[in-house]
Amino acid sequence: AIDPGGSDDESPPPGISRPDIWLSPPAREALRALSAAPFGRSRVSSLPISGLRELYREGLVRLEVPVEPGDRLAVPPLTGFVMNRVGHDAMERMLYDLFVSNDETAEVRQLASLLDQPLDKVLIAVSLACRLGFAKIKPPGPLLPPEPIPGGAPGPIPGGAPAAAAAGGAVGGGGANPCTQA
Repeated sequence: AIDPGGSDDESPPPGISRPDIWLSPPAREALRALSAAPFGRSRVSSLPISGLRELYREGLVRLEVPVEPGDRLAVPPLTGFVMNRVGHDAMERMLYDLFVSNDETAEVRQLASLLDQPLDKVLIAVSLACRLGFAKIKPPGPLLPPEPIPGGAPGPIPGGAPAAAAAGGAVGGGGANPCTQA
């Protein structure tokens, strides 16, 4: 038998039995690193890319796109997404609802609330949409204070309370421009 990975005294990576040692050295290195990582998860940038590609081709790893509740989603014009309207696939329905309801200024947690869905399910759906290439996580915007609107609401009231709070209105932390909201 041919051992492409090295000598017979080399121990196999965790989770791989002796007859399965067909992995290249970079793939073995990536598998060992993943096995040592908490929960078997690691960032792609910390693994040897050639080994990771081999593991992916063989179906030994899967890629995830980490999504946080505060992330915003960009959905370019959809090409290649066809929804089966008679099917009862909950994930497909969730993806469709995300694509239709998304506003690039809304955070994922806001989309979950809008869709009346649990946040964890929406995070999974957004991750899937990103992995499939139907959506992208928008980079965080600059942390600049909103510009005053000419003739708009007055500035902060002495004592630190925003004008909207003093008038009994809602206070939001996003600094959204009310002129651009529908």
